[in-house]
Amino acid sequence: MCAIELVRDARTKEPADTETKELSKYCYEHGLINITAGTYGNVMRILVPLVVTDAQFDEGMDVLEAGLRLWPKRNNWRRRQLVEVMRCRIQRQNPRASRIS
Repeated sequence: MCAIELVRDARTKEPADTETKELSKYCYEHGLINITAGTYGNVMRILVPLVVTDAQFDEGMDVLEAGLRLWPKRNNWRRRQLVEVMRCRIQRQNPRASRIS
């Protein structure tokens, strides 16, 4: 499992609870089921099954990235960086996922 904690401002670390709910709803409407968590409801959990294919994994990350694009205060470089970091961490945690077909 990996998680993303969303905040409105990196300096103040104010929880982005409503934005997290909107992102979760967007992901669900586009075929990606996720779990929100955390004391303030600003954490998205990412749970990848062992039998996921590379194509399915990439599709899920693409939906997440597209949802983050809707977040107006985030710049494009940070969104892409966040998604790439998540891809790497999930693949490191679950190296078999990329070999199972």
